[in-house]
Parts: sequence; structure tokens; C-alpha cells
Amino acid sequence: MTPTERLLTILRHLKDARESDVVDAGTSTAIQKNMPGVYEGRSGKRKWRRDIQALRDRGLIDTDLPPGRTGLRLRKTDPKPERLHLSSEEHAAINRARRMLRVGVSGVSPLGRPPGGAREEIDEVVRVLRFLEENDDEVSIAELACMLQLPEQRAFDLVDGLTSQGVFVDGLVASVEFGYGDGDEDDEDDIDVDVRPSSVFVVRGFSRLSPTRGRGMDELGFFPYTLAETEDRIALIDNALEAGHPIPERMNRVLRSARSKLCDWRLILGR
Repeated sequence: MTPTERLLTILRHLKDARESDVVDAGTSTAIQKNMPGVYEGRSGKRKWRRDIQALRDRGLIDTDLPPGRTGLRLRKTDPKPERLHLSSEEHAAINRARRMLRVGVSGVSPLGRPPGGAREEIDEVVRVLRFLEENDDEVSIAELACMLQLPEQRAFDLVDGLTSQGVFVDGLVASVEFGYGDGDEDDEDDIDVDVRPSSVFVVRGFSRLSPTRGRGMDELGFFPYTLAETEDRIALIDNALEAGHPIPERMNRVLRSARSKLCDWRLILGR
């Protein structure tokens, strides 16, 4: 497993442990047991310490918890009120504004800034995941690569880390799926494993008013926008409304609705 896949897997296991009634599900022993062969031996122990330190430094997890200081848990975040969840239409409007302004994928990492401010591969991966959450439709790998200003193979590799089969049968983040072009849906079992997918998308949740709940970042235990992400989206909306581009009345109204929710969420996060 790559370092990014290991960190994402730990987060996924801790999210599952938080929702489980199993005693000791969130201990270091339990997590490592669910990742067989990854943290074995002396080098594995050093790798474990580095990975836990990396997550702790970002403020993503709490450590040294019971029993016997072996417990781990996702750090609690402010709960987002139901009324502040962005709807499918609001996500779509934000994405349309992003394309209209040609600003590409947001540069803000949903996992916060690591010590020293250096961005790492895991930041690029979750930035892509957040972007996919804001899209109702499939995004071509070529378009994604263009937005990221990366070669297509590199863009594919970033997304592929989310669908790794290393630990979970359904991938690290089960809602991320690849598309292989028109007409291939009926022949999934016949797809050559060496053929690179042409597109990628996130399967939406059932709730129209909260379409990313249980999907995307929420599968890793982090659904709401961080303060930095919130400010980033507000700035994007402001730029779209003030850019002088002709915006359809409905899109204008939806963007203002999303902005109002984001501003209220920013107040909660800033307390």
C-alpha cells in the first residue's frame, strides 16, 4: 500500500469503529489487524508510528486513549445543522461557477494543512474527491487532468488510490467509480484490466438535500467543509457573481442560497 492508501485506510477504519458497537474496535491492535501485512516487523512499527503522527499532526485523530493508551478516534468536528447542507442543485451551481471562471479544482485540502505547510499526495487525492462530490455527472480523466494541470496518468493514479482493493473489497472509498466509455456497461466483466478508464464519478446519496452524506469524504468520517474550504467556496461564488458574466437567474438565486448557507456555517466554525 502507498502512504496515501495507508492513511486513508486508517481513517476509514476509525470511521467504521466510531459507528460500531464492537468493544476495542478503535484500538491500534484492531486497526493493524484489519490491515494484515502492512505494519508487521520493525519497519512496520516505524511505519505505523509515522502514519499515526501524520494524522495527529493534522488534527484529524486523537490518540493515547483507553484502553491502555492504545485507543484511537477521529477528532470530533462541529455537527452541521440540517438546514446548512448544500443541495444537489447548489453543488451543481458551484461546479458550474468553477467551470465558468476556469479556476480548476480547489487548491484547499479538506484534511487541513500539514506541519510546515507542505502539501502531500493525500491532499491531492482528497481535493479531487471533494471536486467529484460537487459534480452530478461523470468527469473525464482528460478534463480532470487539465484542471489539475497534471498528466492524465497522474490524474488517474490519484483517483485510483481511492478505489484501492488492498483492504476493502469495495475499495477505500466505495462511492468512487470509473467509467469506460459508452456501451461498456453491459460488458463489465470483459473489460481489460489494463485499459485505463475514460471517466470517474462519485455515486450520490439518496437525499436530494444532502447528496454527499454517506459518500465521498463522509465515508472517511469528514463530511462538512472545513473553515478554509468554506471560505474558498464563498470566494468562488463572490467571484462568479461579480465577474460580469451573464448568469441565468436561477443559477444566480441558487448560488446566493449556497452562499447564505456557507456564511452561516463559517460563523459556526469560527466560534
